Parts: sequence; C-alpha cells; structure tokens
Amino acid sequence: GGASTVSTGGASTVSTGGASTESTGGASTESTGGASTESTGNPNPTGGDLNVLSFPQVPHDVYIKAMARFEWISENMGAVMGCEETGSGRHLQLSKGFSLGLLASENSSLPYGMCSALERRCLNWCYDRIAIDCAAPVENISVSHFYDGESDGEYGEALVAGGLFRVLRYLALEDPELARPLDIRFNKCVVTVSCQTISSSLYTIACSDGTEYSADVVLCTLPVGVLQSGSVSFDLPCGAIPTQLSNMLQMQSGLMNVAWLWYPEKFWGDNFSFLGLARDDAEGKCTGEGAAWNGNSDTGISTFLVPPMNDQFGRPQPIVLCQLAGDFAEHSEGMDNAQFAEYATSILRRIFTNRIVPDAIGCVHSRWRQDPFSLGSYSVCPHPSSSRSGIIPETNHSQSNTESMRQDEVIIKGLYFAGEAVSCDHPATAHGAFISGEQEACKIIDFLAQS
Repeated sequence: GGASTVSTGGASTVSTGGASTESTGGASTESTGGASTESTGNPNPTGGDLNVLSFPQVPHDVYIKAMARFEWISENMGAVMGCEETGSGRHLQLSKGFSLGLLASENSSLPYGMCSALERRCLNWCYDRIAIDCAAPVENISVSHFYDGESDGEYGEALVAGGLFRVLRYLALEDPELARPLDIRFNKCVVTVSCQTISSSLYTIACSDGTEYSADVVLCTLPVGVLQSGSVSFDLPCGAIPTQLSNMLQMQSGLMNVAWLWYPEKFWGDNFSFLGLARDDAEGKCTGEGAAWNGNSDTGISTFLVPPMNDQFGRPQPIVLCQLAGDFAEHSEGMDNAQFAEYATSILRRIFTNRIVPDAIGCVHSRWRQDPFSLGSYSVCPHPSSSRSGIIPETNHSQSNTESMRQDEVIIKGLYFAGEAVSCDHPATAHGAFISGEQEACKIIDFLAQS
C-alpha cells in the first residue's frame, strides 16, 4: 500500500495516499488517491551540485490517466496485433506492440484521447517496469513472452528471513520425511556430463579438480547463462542434444541487478512505497525502448523501492532498494559500491530538494553478469522467438530435414533439466523453478521404477 512517486526524466511526480493495485504484464503500478505537490526546487543542503535542477512532479491526474491507458494497452495489445492466440504477431517485438496499442488507445471512440508528452513519460516508466520484470529491454523480447510470463498473483511475493539458504538447509537436512540427510558435495565445479550409450543411462560427472562421480540419473539445474557459456559440456551419444537443453541455448540470459542503500536516517517520509523516474523518448533509457543509455542520462535508475526493512533485532532500518535493468544494469556492474551509492544519492537529492538527503553509509550491489555460477539473472524468451514453450531447436543445415528431426527426437534416458528457464507457466520466478523441480522429480521416480 501507500502512495506512489513517478519522476519524469527531467521531471518527477508524487501521488499521495490511497491503496495499491497491480497492473497487467508484470509491471507493478499503484493507483493512489490524494493531490500531488510540486517540488520547491530549493537546493539540497548536503552534498552534490547546488545548481542542479530538481525533478518537478507529474500531476496526479496525469499519472492516474496514464496507468489506466497502460492497463488498456496491456489487455488489448494482442487483439490490436491479431495475435491473441497463435497469430504471427506473437513473435513481434514488445516495443512494437506497445506502440500499436498506444495508437489504438488514441482512437476517438475511447475515453483516453491523445496521449500527452507527460503521460507518455509515465507510460515509458511502465515499460521500464516490464523490462525490470523481464530482465531485458522491451525491444529485445517478444509479445508472447509478455503474455506467457504474466503472473496470476497466486503466489505473491516474499522475502525469506535469513535468506534462501534456509530453504535449502531444510530440504537437505531438516525435512522430517528424509530417511537421512542428503549427501551434498561443496566446492565441486562440474565441467563434463557424459553418457556412452542411449540404451544405458550410466552417467559420469567430471569436476574441475579431477573428481568423477557415477550416476544413474542426472538432474541439471544450471542457469541459462552458464549453459550458454560452454563451461559445462554434455558428451552424449551421437552428439545428441536434448530438446530442453536446445531450447535453453536459444534463450537469452537476462540481467536485472539490485542495489541496497543504507542511510543514517529516513528522509522520504511514510506516504509512498516507491519512487519512479520516468524518461522522455529523446532521453537515454535505462531499461525500456528508446535511445541507448549514454552514461549521462538522469534516468539510469527508473525505480527506487522503500520497503519496510528491519534488522535482526526488529528495529526499522532506512533502506532504499534500486532496481536496475537494460543498458544501465550492464554499466552499473563496472561501478564499485561507493560510486553507485554516490550516483543514486545524487538522483534522490534532485527528487527531495526540500529535505536533507545524507550520504549513504552502506551499499550492497549485485553483479549477476559477473558471477561465474550465474552469468545473468534469469531467462528471457527473445524476439523473434514465438514463445518459451515453442522455441524451435536449431538444426544442422548440412543434414536433411528428416535427419534433423530424428536427432531432435532422440530421448536421452536419465537426463533431466529443471529451473525457472524450463517453466512455461512461471518463468523467471523462484516458484517456477521449484515447481519444475517437483515435476522432474516425478519423472525421475517413474523412470527409476520402470528401470
């Protein structure tokens, strides 16, 4: 709940009071009541260039109208493009879909009318929110990925106190249904998974330190980025590539980084839950469609979240969470924590010009692209692929179509893949990964029973 704030590239908006509602397409927005006020433009008394202009606020009624238009575009884009089911339009760029949806929303028979420049800024912020959810700019993903990835809200969102390691520990060691603790080997980097014959499912797993393991079944949950890097090779009979692996090799490893900023005191008040910085089409982008982020844009960060955060003793802490995607997410990985904190704080000072914004006293910044065990955040079904479940495996053009299809249909016994990338219903989510693991576990049980 709480009110929302949207800042426009050189200008920002704050809406106060009211309840929150989630919009379609994975982009979260909040409809809020109350009036908006424009920032005074007074120089911030702490740090930064005192002559830097402040971000003015978008009027509340413009923000609400933009949110309503965005929901209409999201709900009707498929009909406008003729691709609600399996039409050819499903492979088009999402940015193209939004452009056509915007034109349709300006039809005289609809109540929205022509879209003003200020309203378009708010729409751009919505597109940037989708880019954060998808971990890729909207021009890099397909319309079908937008529709296939929509969440029904069944699972909600949560932070696990103490981190996700607590879930792993429970499943491996503490689950009362376990006959004995799971045998987990640490610091073992797999480099090769090999199997000599199709009829036999005896696998050899080789590690970088020379250790080898034998197994009847292999369940691979490596991220798309790691699979695509080639750091783990699959030595399978006749050079066969399982369909699931082939599909994942054609996806993209998206990037969405986060940075937590810790301040000595809370300076943002209690009347909103996030801040949004909305760019103009001509400005550098941080996530969505438009010109590439040029390093000098004000919109390197499109969203600041201010969630209620407590320390281990239950005491509230002044924490700001920055969500980064697209070009700026890549750029930010080259910034150290101090540089990023300085950059983010300079933007916050231009928003809160009538308040004292102190220097951050702590910063934790993810760099998923640099992590060798991740090489990205989560999977993206790229444009022009039609859908996550319908990616056509690449074929060897030196073979005939019949031979290619026969290779694609080869079933590798005992080799399974799980993770968010293979989830058609809940990709890019933790619960999607969990559900895929349960599904593959059922397949493994059946396989072992038949064997």
